[in-house]
Amino acid sequence: MLMALTSVSRVSELTKLNPELMEDSTDQVKFHIAGLTKTKRPNNPHLAFTFEKYKLDDSLDVVQCLRHYLKVTDGLRTTLDQKQHLLIAYTKPHKPIVPCSLARWLKCVMAMAKIDTNIYKAHSTRAASASKAVAQGLSTNQILSYANWSGAATFNRFYRKPIVSETQSSYQQKVVSLQL
Repeated sequence: MLMALTSVSRVSELTKLNPELMEDSTDQVKFHIAGLTKTKRPNNPHLAFTFEKYKLDDSLDVVQCLRHYLKVTDGLRTTLDQKQHLLIAYTKPHKPIVPCSLARWLKCVMAMAKIDTNIYKAHSTRAASASKAVAQGLSTNQILSYANWSGAATFNRFYRKPIVSETQSSYQQKVVSLQL
């Protein structure tokens, strides 16, 4: 979930992350994506995802979580296929996961957070992440650049969502509640 939220990536892109194409430095981990993705074309530069260290809270530090995940799954990675995919199944034979598996994992995390997964799906992490970035003061151009999006029209139409604060949500929920 941290990778989905901090990268604004498609689930299919996250399943292509390859530890062998990873650069690990002190404050960041960078993955280069080999091959084509849904939006990457043959003549475009290689796609890369950089995850930066979050120093305010270790439990939300995607870099620390990635390093820990690689450490605990190292013994499970015996085949070339397993070594070339970051995300592998936690059940034997520990094959690389496919996008629908990652989407299911993300939906499980969302359900544990009491998010209605009948409305919000794994792909909703892209809109949630980008919308939070807008609410925190990033410009549309900064978000487009980071997310590798080419135009603001698609971002504004599909991904830029209003952020409702907890007090607004509580008030609104109480007003429209059918209970007296």
